[in-house]
Amino acid sequence: MCGITGYSGLMKNRDQVERAVSAMCDSMALRGPDAVGTAILKSSFFGHRRLSIIDTSDNGRQPFVDQARELMLVVNGEIYNYRSLAEELRGRGHRFRSDSDSEVILHGYAEWGEAIFTKIRGMFAFALYDGKSDTTYLVRDRQGIKPLCYTIIDNDLYFASDQRSLLEIPGIARKAKPQGIYGYLLYGYVPQDLEFIAGLHNLPAGHQLKFKAGKVELSSLWRPFPEPIPAMSEEECLARTRDLLREAVSSHLQSDVPLGIFLSGGIDSTSVLALAKEVSTGPITTLSIGFSDGPSHLDESGIARKIAGHFGTRHIELVATGKDIESRLDKIIEGQGLPSFDGINTYIVSELTKKAGITVALSGLGGDELFGGYGIFGFLPKAYPYLRHTEKLPRVIKKAVAGMLAPALGGKLRRWPEVDDFVSLYAMIRFNGWMNENEGLLSRDYLSANPMNSDPFASLRGIRLPGTTLWDDLQTLEMENYMSWRLLQDTDAMSMANSLEVRVPLIDHQVVDHVRSLPANVKRKFGYPKKLLVGALKDQLPDFVLNRPKQGFALPMREWLLTELAPLVESVLSPEKLRSRGLFSSEQLGGYHAAFKANKIPYEFFWKLIVLELWLDKHRVEVF
Repeated sequence: MCGITGYSGLMKNRDQVERAVSAMCDSMALRGPDAVGTAILKSSFFGHRRLSIIDTSDNGRQPFVDQARELMLVVNGEIYNYRSLAEELRGRGHRFRSDSDSEVILHGYAEWGEAIFTKIRGMFAFALYDGKSDTTYLVRDRQGIKPLCYTIIDNDLYFASDQRSLLEIPGIARKAKPQGIYGYLLYGYVPQDLEFIAGLHNLPAGHQLKFKAGKVELSSLWRPFPEPIPAMSEEECLARTRDLLREAVSSHLQSDVPLGIFLSGGIDSTSVLALAKEVSTGPITTLSIGFSDGPSHLDESGIARKIAGHFGTRHIELVATGKDIESRLDKIIEGQGLPSFDGINTYIVSELTKKAGITVALSGLGGDELFGGYGIFGFLPKAYPYLRHTEKLPRVIKKAVAGMLAPALGGKLRRWPEVDDFVSLYAMIRFNGWMNENEGLLSRDYLSANPMNSDPFASLRGIRLPGTTLWDDLQTLEMENYMSWRLLQDTDAMSMANSLEVRVPLIDHQVVDHVRSLPANVKRKFGYPKKLLVGALKDQLPDFVLNRPKQGFALPMREWLLTELAPLVESVLSPEKLRSRGLFSSEQLGGYHAAFKANKIPYEFFWKLIVLELWLDKHRVEVF
């Protein structure tokens, strides 16, 4: 796990390029505190910050440049099948300088060309320069576990592991685009297809970027949906799922440095632990966080402790307080490549893990999205067929009905008048904000200069859906929106802010392809709530976990915002400060603050506004 950055182009001003790449490298010091390296090859200059995981010797330092000085490579992530690939390449005469998993990409490209990009298995983002053809490739893994960003300036390519590093390029415009602001206010995070900062782009998950002669060519590397399996018995399905999960966890345990497992009280992290216990011969360390100054029903430390005892792990626990958050908030905001209201819990547990001397942690992230663990999987596929009959109703009637039912059925029902298809119904439930809610918060000057005239659901509509069943469509939306754009983005940013690598074996691409390819009858049998995962591992999971109601991994942020974090909130919301930026209406935001304190709106709706103001301040980004 590392930070990568670099440049490819005409190299009109070498000193300027070297300063830019060095500055971007420096900004990623926490991503790779163990070593820093740069290399130049013809018209490309790459930089690398190293967090040593596999082959911690100097032989594994990057950038890698081949002996003929024709290829150059920088990698962030882990290649889990590197040993078998390296063995095959050695049989073809290749000689490796290291035992690093990353070097296999360099030799693989020399042997197979672009075909190596689809042979590797893991979580990765890398840049490869081919001096023979003067071509640079940027490549990102299937699920988008590792980030990669880029910008084109005067027909030159710059790239980095996060967008805040690209801001170090001299002369870059630190300007937030309106569509990025509006997207953030709707989601509470930034959809990865949007430009939040003008000119800066995220490479889409599962894609490659090919840069040659000043031109960019984007293409998808993998089929988004595997061919469906025509038939499979329930017994075969459970056995195959169990085998793939076991193999995924086993491959994710490879490390030359200390490794641990994030443990909450849920099925996903317990499943990872159970499988690790089965395939590992050594002791296992688990880590969890709790708190003492919030609602007890949110605190999972007790059940995590019980699970750790059941499996006999070395268990480490931190009790977090609002004061802990307040004292770390500046570092949390600094570590965010893009603003997000979430991720604080990941920062705290990552800091705990790193202080315990651990460099790699396994997480149960992705289990709910892939296997259908959220309540939305139980509700949406059943509700939508009935709601389809109301799609053509006049909006005025919808508003009247929503106004009457919202107090009893939930405030989000007030959004129903704007719902006219499956995607917008999903948005009604998943969006952190809504169009009319956000419009009332923004200043008149900002709205006048930047009217809301685009499709608010455009990012979701840009996600290609399989169109086979509503379950499949929902699974895809959850994985590509909620999991990729929010959970994976936050996990990478907050773990890297603590120089920690987090691995996610439940969404290993072989597991994902298997689950997505199951026949319809099996999917119906093993659907919500996460019946396939539970069925596959039932004999390995303790009953006190299986029979426990689902609970999310959450901190008591509402209570902390009213106590320890209250002075910070008051400072951010001061009329003078808000007027100086000009993004929000101080009067409307004051009303929002009052509604929050009166418990009329969830903390997430309010907290995202505070985070946005803090992020814009910290990263010196303007909105006008």
